[in-house]
Amino acid sequence: MMLEIKKISLPVLLFSLVSLASAQETKKVSKNTSIQLATLKENYEVLKTNPKIKQGSYSAQIRSYAEKGQYDQDKKSGIWEFSKNGVVFQKYDFSKEEFLLDEPSKMVKIKLLDDNGEPGKDLEPIHFYTGGDPKIMNAFLYFIYPRLAAQNKVGGVVTVSAILTKDGKIINEKAESKLGSGLEEEVLRIFEMIPPCWIPLQVDGKPVDVKISIQSSFMIPKS
Repeated sequence: MMLEIKKISLPVLLFSLVSLASAQETKKVSKNTSIQLATLKENYEVLKTNPKIKQGSYSAQIRSYAEKGQYDQDKKSGIWEFSKNGVVFQKYDFSKEEFLLDEPSKMVKIKLLDDNGEPGKDLEPIHFYTGGDPKIMNAFLYFIYPRLAAQNKVGGVVTVSAILTKDGKIINEKAESKLGSGLEEEVLRIFEMIPPCWIPLQVDGKPVDVKISIQSSFMIPKS
């Protein structure tokens, strides 16, 4: 009886292995997306059985910013590298969930929230976003100067803030500056377009809720 089971099991096992291999077969995709005066160039692999699922190598470049890594069943895995002008400034291991290389942000300020949810002490703006400042800045390629702001000759510094939760979610986005004429609304629109690559910030090895603030300067466009 055992011999019969083995004879049946071997073909079934081989069929399963072949089916699994077929399910993991990939095809390469090259995609160019125009964003204002820039072009996002992507090269990656997807499953032949489901082209919506990325599987395998991935690389992207827009202007001087580039990133590359691997996808496993549409999720980033292993070590990813992020560079600007050909120089790697950040490495993140998605499998181990840790930064191997990073540099402090120059455009983001971070404050730790106390037990009442109020902003307290300043924290070093590092280890909170994969892609760093360059990737955040790329979202501003979508910025359209509000017509009313141009007509009223309104420009200056716009400040927006949000809460980065210990779960890596962005909530409570709001404008803190009051330039008006649609500038704050436009920057908030852009802020919501920033790719969700947030990483929970840690203090003493534990994830915490923090307040992040981003300042952006805008010059009145010439007539």
